[in-house]
Amino acid sequence: MIFKYLFSFFVLTLLPLVYVVRILKLLFFKSQNILLGIQPLISNKYWSKTLNEIGFNSTSVVIGTFTINNENDFDHIINSRFKFIVWTLRYLIFYDVHILSFRGGFIGKLPIRRLEPLILKMFRIKSIILGYGSDIHVYDRINHHSYIHTLSSFYPQSFLSRKLIVEALESWQKHANFVCFAMFFGNGFYRNDLLSPNILTFPVEKIVPKYHFKKNSKFCIVHSPNHRIIKGTEYISNTINKLKNDFDIEYILLEKRPNIEVLDILQNKADIFIEKLVGPSYALSAIEAMSFGVPVVGSVNNGDWNDLYKCLSRYSFVADCPIISANVESLEVILRDLLSFPEKLNSISAESRKYVERYHSFKAGGILFKEIIDCVYSDNKDLKNMYHPISGYYNDLFDEIE
Repeated sequence: MIFKYLFSFFVLTLLPLVYVVRILKLLFFKSQNILLGIQPLISNKYWSKTLNEIGFNSTSVVIGTFTINNENDFDHIINSRFKFIVWTLRYLIFYDVHILSFRGGFIGKLPIRRLEPLILKMFRIKSIILGYGSDIHVYDRINHHSYIHTLSSFYPQSFLSRKLIVEALESWQKHANFVCFAMFFGNGFYRNDLLSPNILTFPVEKIVPKYHFKKNSKFCIVHSPNHRIIKGTEYISNTINKLKNDFDIEYILLEKRPNIEVLDILQNKADIFIEKLVGPSYALSAIEAMSFGVPVVGSVNNGDWNDLYKCLSRYSFVADCPIISANVESLEVILRDLLSFPEKLNSISAESRKYVERYHSFKAGGILFKEIIDCVYSDNKDLKNMYHPISGYYNDLFDEIE
C-alpha cells in the first residue's frame, strides 16, 4: 500500500515531464501502437493476435496470470514493482490506443485511479473499454434473481466494492472513446457503442473441425467451469449421473486446467460441450468448442433472458447462434433427446463451425477491430447497428474478404 501511494506521488510529480516526452513522440513518430491489458484474460491474447494479423502493432501486457494460462499466452507479464514502474512510463509515452476493462489500466491500480480516464485524454491515448464480467457487476442493477444469487455466492466482495465499481463505470462511460458491454449491456448502463452478444475472437481458421456423430457409440460430455455455481455445475453433474443409467456416457469435468489441455480434450474426445445453465449469452469456452465442431449446450435462449435475447436477435446476430439452449429444469430432457437421436448433432456441429467462422474467427475480429479503431479516430462513425440483420453492414464486409 505504501508503494502505491509513493508511486502515485512519483507519477504526479513526473507527469509534466512525461507529457512533454509524449508530445515529442506524437510530433516525430506517427503510429498506432495498441496495448491490451492489464487483466490476465486470455481474450487479451486473442484480441492482440487478431490486431497484429490486420497490420496493427499490438502488445498484450498483464499483471500476473491465472492457473489456466501459460507464460507464452501474453507478450509481457508484469511480476515485480520495477516492471510495473517501467511499463507505466513506457505506456504513457509510446502507446496510442489502450484496450482495457472497467477495472482500468496501470493508473487504475493506484490511489489516483479516478484520474486515469482524464490522464489518458491528456496524453491523447484512445481508450476502448470492453467489459468482461466482474468489472461491471452491480447487483442491484441486474434484473435476474438466479443470476444475482450465483454471482453473489461466488463474488461476495462485489457487494463491498459496489461504490468503486459504479464509480469506474460512470467515469469510463463518460470519458472513454469506445465502450462495449457485449452480453452484459442489459444491466442498467446508459452507453453501449456496439450491440453484440459477444466480441471474443479465437483462431478458428487453424482448427480442424469434426462432424460425425454415430448412434450406439459412447458419448463424451465435457464441462469446464471457471465458477461452478455461476455455470450451474451441480445441476449439470447431477443430470448426467441420472442419464448414465440409460446411456453410455463419459463425463469429463475440467476445472483449473491449462487452456491447452481443455482444447486437446475438445478436439479429441468431446461429443457435447455443456457451457452453462445460468447467465446471459456465451463465453470463450463455447466458441472454442464450436470451432472444433462440438455442439454446445448453454443458456443463450433458455427463457431466463427473454428481453435481452429479443434485443440481441432484432438488432444483432444472436438469432444465428446454434447453441442448444437449456436451463436447470430442461437440461435432462434436452440431453436425453440428443443422446437418443445423435444424428441431430451432425447438422448442429456444421452450423456451430459456420457461426464461429463468421462472428468469432480472426477474420471476423479483424473486421470488428478495424471498425472500432476507425471509430475512435472519427467524430461521426457509429457502430451501434453494425450487426443489424437487415440494415447492418457487417456481413457485406465479411463476404468481401476471401
